[in-house]
Amino acid sequence: MAANTLTFDTVTSTSLTATTVAVTFSSIPATWTDLVLVVQGTWTSSNTQDIYLQFNGDTGSNYQTGRTLAVTSTSVVFPDGNLTSTVINCGLLSSNAASMSIWHILNYSATNTGKPVHGRSTTPEYNSFGTGCWRSTSAITSIKIYNSTSLNFTTGTVFSLYGILKA
Repeated sequence: MAANTLTFDTVTSTSLTATTVAVTFSSIPATWTDLVLVVQGTWTSSNTQDIYLQFNGDTGSNYQTGRTLAVTSTSVVFPDGNLTSTVINCGLLSSNAASMSIWHILNYSATNTGKPVHGRSTTPEYNSFGTGCWRSTSAITSIKIYNSTSLNFTTGTVFSLYGILKA
């Protein structure tokens, strides 16, 4: 039996040359089975803030999200619960040090099921682990990355989208 080959391809990547409120990846082809989104950078805010994901411009209450937030200085865990939302909320960025958030978007190109999302973030203040689901049978063709309070991502923040075949 032949080994299952895993392919991890760069779909697109951008490094900001100016501050911006949101980044949208659009025209995402249905080439892979899963996507991985990575954001590395900071906010123009005075503290750590949430990162939101929105798929295909859907602003309805079609997302389920939940998260566990661990405060690194005290090792306290705050479960956010399982909320119906208008976004996937599993990411964080800090204002005072480089931070990283990673989301694994499963079955993004499927047209017969919802789209599970697993996210994790690390900042100097917090570790966040979350899960969510976009309850749509549409293939994901665009991803908007932003914050609800209209904070800017700083210059130099890097957004990378990868496709995984046969995950």
